[in-house]
Parts: sequence; structure tokens; C-alpha cells
Amino acid sequence: MATTPSTECRPTPTSSSSKPSTKARPTRPSPVLELRKSSRKRKAYDPEAQEDGVFPEELIQSALEGYGTSPKKKKKKHASARTQPKSKKANPNAKVQVQSSQSTGTPKSKLDQSPPPESTHSQAPLARPAAGAIDFDLFNAADGEDQCYGQADDDELPQGPHLSNIDLFTDAVNNGVAGFKHIHGGLFVVQGWDLVKRRSKESWHHLQFQRVSGEITTGCSCPLSTRGLVCIHQEYFLGAELADHYEETLTIGEWGIFHPSDDAPAAKVFFQRPESTVAFLTLFSVESKSSSALKGRAIVSHLGSSRNGGVWKCSKDMSLTSCAHISESMKLLPEEFGDLLDGLDLMEELIAEDVCTVERGPGTTVSYMPIHPPKWCRLPTDTVLYDEGYRRDPSGPIIKYHLKDGDSCGLCPNGRAYYDKDQKKHFKKAKLYTLTSLHEVEIEVQKCPICPPKRARLIGPDLRAHGVFNYNNSVLVSHELLDDYTSAYTSSETPFIAFTVQVSRRYGNYDTKFMGADLFRAVWFSFAFLQAFEDDMACKTCGPTPETVIWDGITLAFGKQHLTNSLRPPTVTHPESQIRTGIKYRPQQQLLRDRALRKSVREALNPPSAASLSKGSKAPMSASPSPSKALARQASLIDKHLGALPSVSGSLRALCPDLADIFDTHLGEEAYARKGCPKVWKNFFLQISAEESVLQLMNYSSWLKVREFLKNPKQNDTTLLLSVPAFFKAFNSKDADTGRLVAVLRWVEGEVRELLRSMMTETPLQMANPAGLPTDVNAWKSTGCFYSLPIIRFRPIYPHLEKESLKRKEEMEQEAAGKRGDRCGKYYSQYGERRLTGGIMVCWCTHSICYGFHCIPRSEGRDDVFSAMVTRWPIAPKRVVYDFACALGPYCMLREPQFFGNTFFAIDHFHAAGHTKCSPAAFLSEYSNVDPQLASINSSAAECGNGALRRIRKSVSYMGQERAIIYTKVFLSVWNRIKLRRMEAERVLQTVRT
Repeated sequence: MATTPSTECRPTPTSSSSKPSTKARPTRPSPVLELRKSSRKRKAYDPEAQEDGVFPEELIQSALEGYGTSPKKKKKKHASARTQPKSKKANPNAKVQVQSSQSTGTPKSKLDQSPPPESTHSQAPLARPAAGAIDFDLFNAADGEDQCYGQADDDELPQGPHLSNIDLFTDAVNNGVAGFKHIHGGLFVVQGWDLVKRRSKESWHHLQFQRVSGEITTGCSCPLSTRGLVCIHQEYFLGAELADHYEETLTIGEWGIFHPSDDAPAAKVFFQRPESTVAFLTLFSVESKSSSALKGRAIVSHLGSSRNGGVWKCSKDMSLTSCAHISESMKLLPEEFGDLLDGLDLMEELIAEDVCTVERGPGTTVSYMPIHPPKWCRLPTDTVLYDEGYRRDPSGPIIKYHLKDGDSCGLCPNGRAYYDKDQKKHFKKAKLYTLTSLHEVEIEVQKCPICPPKRARLIGPDLRAHGVFNYNNSVLVSHELLDDYTSAYTSSETPFIAFTVQVSRRYGNYDTKFMGADLFRAVWFSFAFLQAFEDDMACKTCGPTPETVIWDGITLAFGKQHLTNSLRPPTVTHPESQIRTGIKYRPQQQLLRDRALRKSVREALNPPSAASLSKGSKAPMSASPSPSKALARQASLIDKHLGALPSVSGSLRALCPDLADIFDTHLGEEAYARKGCPKVWKNFFLQISAEESVLQLMNYSSWLKVREFLKNPKQNDTTLLLSVPAFFKAFNSKDADTGRLVAVLRWVEGEVRELLRSMMTETPLQMANPAGLPTDVNAWKSTGCFYSLPIIRFRPIYPHLEKESLKRKEEMEQEAAGKRGDRCGKYYSQYGERRLTGGIMVCWCTHSICYGFHCIPRSEGRDDVFSAMVTRWPIAPKRVVYDFACALGPYCMLREPQFFGNTFFAIDHFHAAGHTKCSPAAFLSEYSNVDPQLASINSSAAECGNGALRRIRKSVSYMGQERAIIYTKVFLSVWNRIKLRRMEAERVLQTVRT
């Protein structure tokens, strides 16, 4: 019986100098270093000819008919194969031509024929192993064949004579159905492809490329490529011109040959999925210590839930349970996986990158027109894009969908081609996936006039008015089903895998099969890409520019390996950015510039207790054997405190005599004897001696009101001091000395005036030239930056503040202050390090409506909030609530004191407890306690939205950049729409009641 090689490639005639043999398979040198030259002519293969220099007929026929996984294994026949005679007539579809490539030195196979009819000698289709099991027979391949169980989805791609296998394989790779992953350098791991079934197989191989004498050469370890054939993986690699992209990761060596960097990891994870509730299937690509990168590479698999448990297998030697390849792979796995839905927490350099993230994304489907949002979250302001009309029940007679004006081809090289009613058209079958079952329909199609002849695609109907999404003229999905997933993942944590399992069980009730998770994921993102979630990033109550905004960074991050240079957060500068050379670092912005004096004042606010020394009191409990020693220590502390008070008073008197008098009155010796200082005066001196800038105590708008009050200070006018709570409380206390307080207030006003004068060295920010501003409203899908307010300025450049040496100096000073206990206990450099790399910065109003977000490439920082407001807000918000406002305020005021002059920065109630070293002037509660209008601010509005966003944290962590952005944007749009609908319902109800 003839051997059965895998149907990965097409045959190529060999040299006529050798006799064919049915027992010995053709061999060739290493496929990477020895590929055919482009000048070599190849003849069309005649399956009926048996001449010297051609492959054996049995090998060719098995390549066209069989589904086997290994040429060494015996072919299994269908039961009917024993009763049906073998046809003697040659199959005309079996003729194959291999032409040499004109653009490269690698021969190009012509894989454009339709699948041949079922052969009487074809074996049974390869069955997918049951969940939790691996078909390890796939490892039993020929030399150089490194196969392993992966994934394969039946009937998920276009199936028709109009599409070649290379087109189908390209679609499969671009949609994540067929794996094509970059390991490092010029090395890739690729999933097998069945030319007869026209679908991905469950085998995996390695492919390598390099440039020799200016030409790209490739080699693949799939079975037929190792026999001198050009496989579909090589043809795809060259046709997609992937070498141009990945050569940037290589270093040139001797003879112009590219090599990967020396620090490339020995093993990488390229495939992973939960096989059951108790085990993960993980596949690794592992290098050999003694062989070349391609031939020595092995595929290692692990099935289990821990490093030392489960089953390990290596493609190089299936009889061993431990080898060098397995040992390298074990280093990548944790001892215990934990929650299987979380996946493995691996370093990004140990995870292979999928080529589909480079090749293609949403926006390339047959359906391309904007689609309505789901009905359950539509707003009255949504534009009606089309008449949805009556939707037919697909369970009846076969539905036929016709072409209409505006219908187009899915993916043309030079733009979309549109339906021409004067050209020929015909019907083709397609599969319609609905909410409950799978149905067969017919759609009218027309050949695309501008696609290349060898890869011609079809113009198909858009179908949005029918509630159907046309993915590729073969896979149609109802809007109802896709909206159902949107509802599921925005309501609770629902990964794609969990949803597809749920729908698959539902389909099983009707004896139909649902699509695989990879295809559904690709379809949903293409669908969400088109949905018109517009005008939903603003609160109807707060308006387009809310006075109070709440910022918060969320660790909703995707892997750094998926970051692309298209990401454009507001922190990125532009060639037209304003250069602010006059702005320099301003040290000593505190009201009391002497750090020792500030510390002494704060220590005076917490004196030692004298209760134990009073007459008739009991001695304090002490570990000392002698109570007299404990009393002596306490007396020593009191004596030290009383001795320091005159020095503190003297230092204050040198700055402001009236401030020293108030200090003596409430914190001096007499006040200590009266057993304590009133709370209002403790709060007053705590803000006077704060480590923050005096502008936190009194910003520009507050300073203007203070000046107005000081023109004619009256007790009835103290409401002008509401924005300076420390003085407002002091003026309204029962033991206030109004005269001295006015004098202190004049002194503070003067200090603020001088600081503002020294900082305002630049002209106000100017609007950017409209001609230079971006105009693409959909740019957020690649830039990762979406706000309801359009960009009106570019982020300014501060040459004197953004030098690395100055940055580091400022950070070191702040860190040193934090270690001394002088600064905020949540010093940013430590606070930010605890966050995951990346994430998003989100802006909320007090009604929990999101006003926009942007992706953070590295880690959250003050610059993210500063840049977002500077580039989009015409006028800065009056109040900015942020969990690190104690550092954000000085950061913003230092750079743009005129823009942020009327803004006060406050820490929300939820995070205030963690800022033990910060002045009360940095807390929102300090202002809301004196101003009833601020009491209604829901400072935890951001926490409500952030809590909801945690539902998608796991899913986003495994996505590429574009998908993560779309996934997040859809979630926030749905969140806003539900909130807005609820607010509108409450408003209507309130109107009815009144």
C-alpha cells in the first residue's frame, strides 16, 4: 500500500537524473539553506506519466487524497472503500504546476485548484481528540516532522471553487483560526493545513526564513516540504511579505545571513487553552542544543494543572517522559496554575506573537456599513442608519439574500469594489449562525473585478438591514447572537471560550454545531468594529465639559508584546507642540520653607500626655520594673516638648508675628496646661506646615477671593473664604482673634502672589492650528485614545523639566522626603510600581459617566491626567478628583499655572485614608465639610465604573492591542448607555410626579 504523506503541499518534479522509487521518499538538504533558484524551469506534472525525474504516482495521489498525519503510517480506509472499485480514469483536478517565483528565489506552488472528488482510497477524516486528551499519534511523523495537537475548526472558512487554498489559509491565519506565530528572529511555528478539507489541521511545524544573496529563502518542517515540495506555509509567508516586517528583529551576520539575537529564549509558549475544568493544554517550541534552529527544533506539550503533574510529551522522542526539551519547557510553567480561566502568567518575551496581529484586523469583512447598537442600550439621540424591517425566520424555506447597490467585496488590495448590476452574478451557499441554531442560506454574489485573478474574491450583500453580519460570504452571523455576547460580557465576566461553550450546548439541542471560539472571536470584533456606539461619552446633566472630573487609572492591560507604534496616548508630543522654555523647576513652594520648622510645628500638634503626672492619677502601665522610671521618661518628653515651643514660636515670629501669637495662644505652654488644642486650630496649623505647595492651600481663584475679602474684612463676608477651608473654619471658630487672623491671611496672600508671579513666565496655552489636527474619527481604534472632547492642542514640550537628570533629581528628592515621613505615604514611584504595566486612564463625571479613556503604554503617571486635560479641555475643570491629587496638583501648576489656576485638586473619600502624611487641603472632604454644594459630589463614582471594568480584565490581558481597545470601548459605551437610559427614566418619572 502506498504511503500517505500529509496534504500540506503540492508536488514538484525532481531532477530527471534519478529513477523514481515507491519505497524511498525523495530527500533534499536543509530546506533553509538549499531552496530551488528562481531561474529553474519546472514542468507540469502529469499523473498518468511515469517518467524519470518525477515523484512516484502513489506519493502524489496520497498527497491529493489522503488525510493522514504521517507518511510512515498505514492509511485507514472507509468501510465503503472495500466495496467500491478504484477508478482507472485519472482525476483532472490532480494536475499540479509549480512555477518558480519571479520576485524571490523560492519556488511558488500553484494551489488554486478546487478540492478533488472523494477518492475511493481516502481514509476517514482525522477525529479530534476528546476534551482533556491529546492525540499523541500525531507525533509519530516522518523525520523532520514536528507535529502536535492544536486546534481545528470544521467548516469555518469559505468553502467554494472560487477561492484557492492559499486564500483560505490566509483568511484562517488573519482570523486566528490557523496558527502562524513568530518565535524569534526568522523562526515561526505554523499550524498544518489540509488541502482537501480546506481547513486547519491539528499538527504544528516550524518555518524559518533568511536572506541569501538578496533573496528570501524559506524552509518548513512540515512533511512534504522536507521532501522537496513547496508548502502552503512558505507560499503564504512570501505572499504576505512577512520577511520585510520581521527582518527588523534580526541582526546581519557573515555572508549577509540574518541571525536572531543571542538572548533569544530557548523555549517559548505558542499555544494554550483549558482542555477541561482541571487541566491546561500548553504547547512549546523548544530549541536543540546540538542541531540547527529548524531541524533541531521540537514541539513539547503539557497537559495538566501543575509543572510537576500532568503529562509531558516531546515530538522528538515520544517514548521519553523527560528530555532536554521538556526540561527547558518546565522552566516556563508555574508550580500550580491556579484558576484555569486566568491562563498562565508568563513573561511577555516567553509568549509567541501571532502573525495575524501584524497582517489584519477588523474592517475587512463583506459587511462594512455602520450597524445599530443593541436595542436594549439604544439612546433617543442615536441616528437611524437603516430600516431594520421584518426579519424572516431562517428555520423555514431556504432564504435567498440578493445583492443591492452599495454591496462590496471584503478585502481588495486597492480599496473596496462595489456591486455592478450589469455584471454577472450567481448564488452560493452560506451558513447562518443564529441565537439558537445553524441554518443553510443562499446569497447572491459577484466576482470582484479588481482582486488579482488568482485570488479573486466575491462581492456579497451587506445584510445589515436583515439583522445579519456577512463575515466572508460563507459565514453569516445574526446581529442577535453577536449582541447577546455583548450583553453577556458587559454584565458579568464572560470570556469568549465560556460563551462559545454555552452556545455550543444550545446548538446541540438542534443537532447542529456552533463555530469555534477563534472564529467567533474574529467575527465579533469585526462586528463591534462597525457598531455605531456614538455620542455616548458625555453626561446629559454635566454637559460636554463637566466642572468636576474624576480620574482613575485601571490595570486593564494587555501584554507589552502586543504594543505597536500606532498607540498614541495624550502624553505623546507632536512636531507642532508648543515649546515652553520659560518654565523651570520651582523648589521650596511650601508656605514654611524651612523643613525643620515645618516638622517642629507638626510635632507640636501632638504633645506628650501630662495626665500621668497630674495629682491623684495612677502611674502608667510600663514594662519597666520601677514605675518611677516610666514617670521620669514621660516627664522628660514633656520637658523636651515645652522646651521646643519657644524656638518654634520665635521662628514663626520672624515670618509673621501674628502667626506666632496664634501659635502661642493655642499651642504654647498655657494652652498645654489647659489640656489640649482645639481641633480647628490643629487643622489650621497642619495646613500651614504642610509639605505640599502653598497653592494647594490657596489656588489662583481662591487667591482672587481672598484679595476681595481683604479689601474690607467683615465676619459676614467670610463665605468668600469657602475655597480656603482652614481660614474659613478659623474665622468662624468661637475663640477666633479676627485681627490676627486677617494679618496672617495677608501674609499668606503675599506668599501666594509672589509664587504665582514667579511661575507665570509663559503666555497662556494657544489652540493648535486646525489644519494640523487629526480628523479621522475612528483613529482611536489604533491610537487607543478616545475622549468625547476632540483634541484642540498638542501636548506642550518643557525642555527644562523633561531632562532625565532633572526628572531623576526630583524623584529622588520626593522619595527621600517620603522616607523621612514628610511626604505622602503613597509616593508615586512606589504606588505606580505596584500597578501592572500598561492599563488605561479613565475620566468620569460625578454620575459615573465615562468621558473617555486612553491606553497607557507603561504605567500610570501624573502626566497621563495632565496631558489629557491640556490637549482636550478648552478651560481646565474647576475640580479634579484623583487618588494621587497631592502630587498631581503641583505637577500641573508647575507646568501650566495659568491654565490650571482656577482648578483645585483633591483626593477622593475612598483613597484619603491611605494619605496619612498629606495636608487636609488635599482632601475633598475638607472642602465638602464647609461647602454644602460639594457634599453632593460622588467622589467614588470612578470606583463604581472601575469595579465593573474588572469584569473584562482577564479577557483583555490575552488580547492584542486593537482588540483590547475595541473591547474596552464597547464596554464603556454600553456602561454609559445603560446609565444614561436610567437617568432619563428617573427624570421622566420625576417630571410625572411633579
